[in-house]
Amino acid sequence: HRRPGAPGHPLNRLARARALRTLLITGPSRIGASEVVAADPPLPRTNVKDDVPCVAVATIDGVRTTVVCSSGVDLDVVAYATDARPATGITPCLIAVNVGDDLPIQRELAASLVDPVRFVTVDPLAAAAP
Repeated sequence: HRRPGAPGHPLNRLARARALRTLLITGPSRIGASEVVAADPPLPRTNVKDDVPCVAVATIDGVRTTVVCSSGVDLDVVAYATDARPATGITPCLIAVNVGDDLPIQRELAASLVDPVRFVTVDPLAAAAP
């Protein structure tokens, strides 16, 4: 049930951000990284039902970068990313979302931060580069 392109099912609607993070861990080139590893969130997750962003640390062009994975349109994801940076201790940050899950206002908010955050869209059906 939890593979890219699978038909809708209650099981593939749970923890969608974590499914995206797993996709990046197994295919880091999807975000231009050489490595992606899971990291602790700024706040503990309270349940598996609610879709909450999750955190990873990636190495992109030799630079360790905080990665916040989000699924669906999440208007709080930029604020979450600003909390994730101190949790990882790594300032460079990007927000990874599935294609179509970002809005122009989110990109504007992310770009307006003192230390801007960039968005990267991921197509889960596209193959990762070798």
